[in-house]
Amino acid sequence: MICIEYPTTTAWLEAVWYGGNTKRNTDESKKWKTKDIDISYHRYVTKVEGNMIEVDAPIFYALDVQYAQAYIYKISNSGTIRHNVGIENLHISFERSPENSTANVDQNCIYMSSLENSWVKGVSMSGFVHAGIKTTSTTRSTIEDCYAIDPSGLCTGGTYYNFENYHRSQLILLKNCYARNGRHHYISNGCASTSGIVVLNFRSELSLAQAEGHRLWSQGILFDNWAELGTIKSNTGKIGMYLRDNMGSGHGWGGTNSVFWNCDVQGGAIYLDKVPTGQNYAIGCTAKTIRRYRNNMSEYTNGYIEGQNRKGLQPASLYEAQRAARGISTGLMPETGREDIPHIIVETNRVRVKSQKDAWISIYTAHGSMVQMFKSSSDNWVESMPLNNDFYVVRVHEAGQKAYSRKVLIRTVGK
Repeated sequence: MICIEYPTTTAWLEAVWYGGNTKRNTDESKKWKTKDIDISYHRYVTKVEGNMIEVDAPIFYALDVQYAQAYIYKISNSGTIRHNVGIENLHISFERSPENSTANVDQNCIYMSSLENSWVKGVSMSGFVHAGIKTTSTTRSTIEDCYAIDPSGLCTGGTYYNFENYHRSQLILLKNCYARNGRHHYISNGCASTSGIVVLNFRSELSLAQAEGHRLWSQGILFDNWAELGTIKSNTGKIGMYLRDNMGSGHGWGGTNSVFWNCDVQGGAIYLDKVPTGQNYAIGCTAKTIRRYRNNMSEYTNGYIEGQNRKGLQPASLYEAQRAARGISTGLMPETGREDIPHIIVETNRVRVKSQKDAWISIYTAHGSMVQMFKSSSDNWVESMPLNNDFYVVRVHEAGQKAYSRKVLIRTVGK
């Protein structure tokens, strides 16, 4: 286990315009400084040959010796890292009265810290102040089928982050997640020690600000098949990798060498900046506008844009294509030809179910209360009674088979 370190130097700061602020002649205190944002990667050595070292995962930025000398060192506190920790199938909700609505209580529903090869799956969360799920010092882990909605308390800077990757969050997959009514539904918020994040098949609704690379040079963030739901205010920014300038503590460049692939923000905007010494990409995305954030200054230019508002991008998923090229099943799409699991289709206001055998179908709220139960006959579709806007668990118990459960989101209007 090693750390690959690329220290902040004056030469590098000059190359990246001190975080982007020197071109704007802004507050000196907001400019990036040495040791502010050392780039680091958590890796395992897989091969040593002479003076060449091979590691288990790529890095996401060119460590150019003209700006700084990179080095590696062994990680000495490996015993503090916990492995194979899983949290599954919970609903977590914070309830508070108006007089108890300050931002310093009930910060996060789930906080993943000092973890590796761990996961959160099938968890729904509401009422948090800071984040639904927050990671720090966590690598090679997965957040899947999770719903973070309706935060509460004071909505201000540092709150209402539905999903957040904080310091030293690397090689993390967020898959099939949903966020509603937050400020930043997803942020890479760990500065230059956050990298290698895949946000896959994410659904976002009623966000107050962009999902984004948030501050100080995150690298290698992939938004793959992100979709905004519901009504979108025309040309409002929904996702972005761009210059955040003097926002917050002087966030500067939010992220570099990152990709938006086959994302759909409807009539909203994608903010995409070309960053010095790096690049950001939007490929096959649907948006009213894809542009640099500071669009009135010639020094700032757009990132790489291709195939805007053209349907049918191939491959449809960059992550899935890369996994398939390595001969690894992705699990993104249901396996074809399988008849041993029930079919569950989510429609507006209800669900439809078809099972291979006669079955009892139960529908529960996320709190575990049963709201409906009905029977289906083998190989015939049956539909539920109307349901409200909410999360539900659909449980199908076929005769002689282990019960099969799936969490679904029901919406009464829209797609």
